[in-house]
Amino acid sequence: MAAADPLRELSPPVGYDAPWALLGLALVALVVVWHLGVWWWTRPARDRRAPARSGPARRWRRARLRRRVLRALDALDAERSVGRTTDRESHLALSALVRGLAEDLGDLPARSLALDDLALATEAATERDQRRSRPLAATVAAVALTYPPGFAPDGAPATDRTAADERWARALAAAREAVAAWR
Repeated sequence: MAAADPLRELSPPVGYDAPWALLGLALVALVVVWHLGVWWWTRPARDRRAPARSGPARRWRRARLRRRVLRALDALDAERSVGRTTDRESHLALSALVRGLAEDLGDLPARSLALDDLALATEAATERDQRRSRPLAATVAAVALTYPPGFAPDGAPATDRTAADERWARALAAAREAVAAWR
């Protein structure tokens, strides 16, 4: 009797069918694409509102924002004059416009700060950059004029319409001055 060759008794591994191999590769690719998609759509967005550092693009952007806010102030004044908005709504909208401009051009979270916090942040910002002292101070002054009527109770009647109109005129003039200060 001859001895059996042990290597002859071994058979090669069974190969996978091509469709299963392709399905496995497709699933791995799908997982990779999924993770890339999650990363892409949840990454921190570039701030498209961030000002250009220098040059004509920055000046053009600042001028465009100032013109847009001035048009919005004019529209707000017109709406208030015909009675479409209350005194409170007008002052709150005026504050939002001025704060928005300060946030867009001044790198200061003006929309979310109370008046005292805005004044403190303005002081800190002007210590770092003296060029911003005038526009930030004008912004604080304009926002300060909107506080009493802006936080009056809902539906509170104006006791003196003339005084309310004068207060509105002062607030609107301060807002326009703040917009003009952002050069």
